[in-house]
Order: sequence, then structure tokens, then C-alpha cells
Amino acid sequence: MLLNAANAAGLVPRLRALRRTPPGSAAHQMLAHQLRQQVARLSAVVQQARAELRCEQDRAAALATELQAAADAHCRHLLLLALGLGLTGLLSFPVLKPRTTRAFFAQAPGVVCLLVAAGAAWSGTQAPVPEASFAHPRNALGDVRHGPAVASALPPTVWAYLTQPAGQAPAAPSRQAQLRARWRTVGRRLPGSHLTQLLYEQGGLYRPAELRVRAQLLGELDAQVQPLETQLRALAATLAE
Repeated sequence: MLLNAANAAGLVPRLRALRRTPPGSAAHQMLAHQLRQQVARLSAVVQQARAELRCEQDRAAALATELQAAADAHCRHLLLLALGLGLTGLLSFPVLKPRTTRAFFAQAPGVVCLLVAAGAAWSGTQAPVPEASFAHPRNALGDVRHGPAVASALPPTVWAYLTQPAGQAPAAPSRQAQLRARWRTVGRRLPGSHLTQLLYEQGGLYRPAELRVRAQLLGELDAQVQPLETQLRALAATLAE
């Protein structure tokens, strides 16, 4: 497994050179020191990339929660208004003999309150889905989707790790290919949504459900990068021996 990280980081030539030098020699110590420094730098780069992915994930999830909370509060407000008007309408009906002109006009305010209450209740159930502008000019999901030679939002080492074969066989699919295949049906999750354009381009007007999907995909991408960080840490420990 360490070979995957070494290949992605371009460390294989130096590791081979280290194996050819006599242990304990000055050349061996110098190469080992240089490799430790390089691995430390690469580990920091990978950690930063993962931190950015998690930050984007949290940003999408937080906005989804905020939009949903605002929509729920608006709906509750309308339903409480409907309940209050409904009770007011019921309590305003006077106790009068039916079928008299006086009774009809006396009951009119109650009827109006009930009609307004019904309208408020209907509005609460038919409230439009909230939207918010959400931009991501550097879009790691777009890199995975489109598969460019050079990623716009991921460091070269991370991108090399994601695009190299995930298994031992040279023909094994890469992690990027696996993610892209898994995400191929993502547009079907929310019928009527421009989800594909939102997720993989530079952003736009998102609804809460779409933001939650974005957060989920970013979490899946981060999970694919995490083994690289673990392998680099193990490689650093091996070089320190």
C-alpha cells in the first residue's frame, strides 16, 4: 500500500536510490534525510487538501441547515397564524337565532377569520423551497467528474493518487474513476433539479437538498484521499527507523 503513496508523490526513484546505498553511509543518511523532508512537505499538502474538502463540506451542510431552518420557521409562523385566526373566528360567532339578517352580519367577522386562517394554513404548506447562491470556483467535485490532466482544486500529489490504479493490477480502475461511476446517477436523486450543473461547475442557486448532496459527495471524496495521508505517515515512520 505504501507503494501507492510513493508513486503518487514521485518518491520511487529516491527510494530505490536509498536501497542501493550502504546503510549507515553518509550518502544513505543524506538521502534518508531528504526523503523525510519531502514526505513531511507532502503530508502537509495532503492534510491541507483534506482540510479544504472538509471545510467545503461543512460550508454546504451549514447553509443547507440554515435554509431549512428558515423555511421551517416561516411555515410554523403561518400555521400558528392560521391557528390563531381560526380560534378567533370560532370564538367570534355570537349565540343568535339562525336565519336572521342580524345573525348573518354578526357572524361575518368569524367567517372572514376562518377564511383567512384557511389561506394562511394553505400558504404554510405551499411555501416555495428556499434557495441561496453558493459559489465554488475551485471545485474538486468538478475535477473528479471531468477528469482533467491537471486538477484545478486538488494538489498534484493528491490528484496523482486519485487517478492512478487503485489496486495492484495496472488495469484496475482509479479512485477517481470509481467515484465518477458512483456519481453518474446523482442527478436522479432530485428530479427536476439542475443538480449536475450545480455540483460540477462553479455554483449557482442551491436548495437545501442539493446542498446536502454536495456535502455528501465531498465527504466521499475526502474518504478516498484519507488513505494517502495514512500511507505517507507510515512511510515517514519507516524512514525514521
